Amino acid sequence: MRNVHFEGTVEALFGSAGGLVGETNSSIFGCSVEGSVTNLGGAAAGVAGTLAFSPFNVRFCAVNADITGTDLVAGISSRSAAFFTDNVFTGTVTGDNQVGGLVGTLANSHIGNFQRNLFLGDIFGAGSERGRLFGGLTGGGDGSALPPTSYSLNSSECENCDQSLSGQPLSSVELTQRSSFSGWDFVNVWRLRPGDSHPSLRKQAPGP
Repeated sequence: MRNVHFEGTVEALFGSAGGLVGETNSSIFGCSVEGSVTNLGGAAAGVAGTLAFSPFNVRFCAVNADITGTDLVAGISSRSAAFFTDNVFTGTVTGDNQVGGLVGTLANSHIGNFQRNLFLGDIFGAGSERGRLFGGLTGGGDGSALPPTSYSLNSSECENCDQSLSGQPLSSVELTQRSSFSGWDFVNVWRLRPGDSHPSLRKQAPGP
């Protein structure tokens, strides 16, 4: 799936809901989602409700949406072991358990393949296993295993969150400085111009 845009509302009562797809067994490149995803009785995510526990990729996706569910609620994917690289979320994520700004549950075996992601939203609701990047890490491990190149806004709302699951915190001033983002490609993938409040993705997925 490549260079797909969705703008609108997704509503569900059970199962797994996503802005682009409820469940998928494929990689996703260059997507954008704007609107809302609501599941009153299950998982919800901005891009894919469930992305199979296989080495797929989610790259170059930008989500600006309000995501609401019960368990496994996240800005990008509810449950996955995919490789998440160069993605950004703005909006709100609301749920009970395993609520993550980007991923509800991420398998620990692929934690090193979570690179250059940015969460700029807010997380609401009571419950357990909550963080600005992940709602939880499966297969053992803890926040100390997180790679240092994914970031979140330090001042964003994050009710009952585990800070070890929240990535590297940046201030609003640090978000405007390229030097804050170690290893990020500001030529082909990201842009950060004078006056921008944070980095943004270029519109299309570069390369194959």
